[in-house]
Amino acid sequence: MSWNNHIWTLSVKDGVVNIEKSDSEIPEVIVDIQTLTKAMFGYQSLTDSFKVGNVLGNTDEIETLDKLFVHEKAQLKDFF
Repeated sequence: MSWNNHIWTLSVKDGVVNIEKSDSEIPEVIVDIQTLTKAMFGYQSLTDSFKVGNVLGNTDEIETLDKLFVHEKAQLKDFF
């Protein structure tokens, strides 16, 4: 879907995250939404996804982005 296919710039300054559409930029990291979601929730790191070919780009930028995410496996706990 064309409305869901864009280049985004993510920046973090003083703990504030900013995301802007920047289709005119050349991407430094290429990742689909499924792989990005896995990384954000700690299921699979971007670095590991890069190793299997699911993330493309500059390894330094991939590692920098990866450091922003949780690196613990998600848990669903049942206390009943």
